[in-house]
Amino acid sequence: MIALYILLGILALLMLVLISSVTVLVHIDDDAEIKVGFWFLRFKVFPLKDKKVKKKAKKSHKPKEDGYIKKLIEQNGIVGAVSELFSVVKIVLKKAGKAARHIRVRRCSFLITAASEDASTTAVRYGALCATVFPALKGLQNLLKWNDRKTKVSVVSDFNSDKPTIYLDLKIKLRLCFIVSAAFGVLLALIKRKVSKTLKSASDNTRLQKK
Repeated sequence: MIALYILLGILALLMLVLISSVTVLVHIDDDAEIKVGFWFLRFKVFPLKDKKVKKKAKKSHKPKEDGYIKKLIEQNGIVGAVSELFSVVKIVLKKAGKAARHIRVRRCSFLITAASEDASTTAVRYGALCATVFPALKGLQNLLKWNDRKTKVSVVSDFNSDKPTIYLDLKIKLRLCFIVSAAFGVLLALIKRKVSKTLKSASDNTRLQKK
């Protein structure tokens, strides 16, 4: 009887873990930061900095390097930077497969500012940003589960500045059972592919031996 109670307790705990949600927090300003949380645990997954590098940075008096987002804007322009970010999101959702439909966007604050040294250039970039952001956002809203009350997306133009900016504060949740299911699906697909290749190789070897 005690063994049965222990087994039921383990099953109940397993069910609790599987229906619990994994939280992903994304913050983008001059830099990008991604944290993953499960229950009371929090882990920073991007950027990952080596402790030795941090110690050296503290000792040196060199000026602080630009963040990832600031560099991305400098290299690709504001329109190219936003397009690159949406491309990354598209790749992640594609890898997530069917589990992507169960992602819940609990909070989304997204602000993009078009700015340049020339007013006409700013206006053109503002139009390009609107044409990029809102169709992509509509596609994401159709795929994911959004909390519309806590969603604010704005594209603005600043004719008094020459520095474009991107700001994002995002919180998404996905139950662990869907992550496990997606991972199992990928694993199963890889096994099937491996078995198929093995059988094909064996079949080819048999044909060569008969010849």
